[in-house]
Amino acid sequence: MSTTDAQLVHRCLEGDLDAFSSLVKKYQDAVYGLALSYVRDFDVAQDIAQEAFIKTYLQLPTLRDPSKFGSYLRTTVANLSKNYLGRRRLHKLSIDQLDENQISSFVQRPETPSEVYEQKELRELVMKAIGRLSEKNRQAVTLYYIDGLSCQEIGDFLGVSEAGVKQRLHRARELLKEEIMEMVSETLKSRPLPKEFARKVAEEAKRYEIECQWEKAMEKYRQAVEADPEDFNSRLYLARIYYRRGLYREAIQTLEEMAEMEYRECTAALASPSERKKIRFYHPWTQVTLGWCWDALGQRERALEQYRQALDLMLTESAAKAALLGLEAPHPPKKRVPRGPIEDREVPPEGWKAWASHNSQDAFKAFDRDFSTRWISLVHQRPGMWFKLDMGEVRTICRVLLDDDGRGTSIYVSDYPRRYVVEVSEDGSTWKEVASGEGHLDEYVSAAFEPTKARFVRIIQEGYCSPESWSIYEIFVYEPK
Repeated sequence: MSTTDAQLVHRCLEGDLDAFSSLVKKYQDAVYGLALSYVRDFDVAQDIAQEAFIKTYLQLPTLRDPSKFGSYLRTTVANLSKNYLGRRRLHKLSIDQLDENQISSFVQRPETPSEVYEQKELRELVMKAIGRLSEKNRQAVTLYYIDGLSCQEIGDFLGVSEAGVKQRLHRARELLKEEIMEMVSETLKSRPLPKEFARKVAEEAKRYEIECQWEKAMEKYRQAVEADPEDFNSRLYLARIYYRRGLYREAIQTLEEMAEMEYRECTAALASPSERKKIRFYHPWTQVTLGWCWDALGQRERALEQYRQALDLMLTESAAKAALLGLEAPHPPKKRVPRGPIEDREVPPEGWKAWASHNSQDAFKAFDRDFSTRWISLVHQRPGMWFKLDMGEVRTICRVLLDDDGRGTSIYVSDYPRRYVVEVSEDGSTWKEVASGEGHLDEYVSAAFEPTKARFVRIIQEGYCSPESWSIYEIFVYEPK
């Protein structure tokens, strides 16, 4: 049984990006064709199609009837197209300007630059010719020829009967000269959407959603800081968001006063054993985050000063390591994504399953390709923790990469595994160690090994760290090219 629009929408709302990709694949040609019928420009139509999908995705939580997804999408495309036309008035061209020589030359493949240019002009003439038709007939012709959509599919998308679509097509053919109908068909079919359109649109929609989440989070912490200037926790989180978004001076302004107050409080407490319990664990992270911001602005001396001040305080393991790394070299604003020693390609996550020693019910979030979700251990890192992946079939693999901060979208920076071992198995019973190493603050774990047949992958955490948990926002498995 095929999955309904309502089911796919519900899965989208649960964070399933593949479900939205399925909706894009289902409607992309109809959306593209409808936009093209309005604007009569291939590139503009593709841009409108992408914008319509992204806008619809962001509005999914407000969609009252998920089964009406197609109808809502159609209205969005029409409105975006009309807005575009309102900004740019198009001039119509009489179809009589297409002479016999132009028509016959269209069916030949262009070979010279001049022929390529002439065919481009001809395409423009065809689109303007279609523009002579009424809106309803123009939509029918464009959707019918853009990717061979059936009359039933066109009717479903436009909300009319199959017979109504056929009537519109018949009328359009009568209005257009018969000798150019083949040319119309070939023109529309010559510019299909890219093969990766659905995947890229889904990823772009998620990126927009994350940006909206950042905006909401910033406003939340701004209000908290305005209500209580000494709410240092909210200040630190607000500064981390600024830092992640490249707003380094805003982050510095948010933290400088806090850093000075905390440094005085912390050094005084260190001198009095009875006051040490009052020290909050995030003191050193204030100094470290300031160091990162100064490094990002290229002011190395000021960054070094902050790292040295951080080391004067009582540190957690992760903050101490961050400060020491900052003294060694400028901190990169985003973690490095290592490449494998051999040319490889990502294994698609379709059909994967996963389990974990802790919080196993959220293990699937480590491969949902949604960088705003994650699997997290919920307890501090300790030896013996594990995460196990079932790829559903035996494949030859050569590398595993662990994203521990959502490609730089998380304000939490130290949930990487301290020490790890990677094991693989064909049957889930007999395991073979293929890689081991240590995680890093400024680089994702990328465990490369000799190409090996495996269905199961298990990562065992062998380090200890408190209070940091172990997180996997996304796990990537690679096979040799």
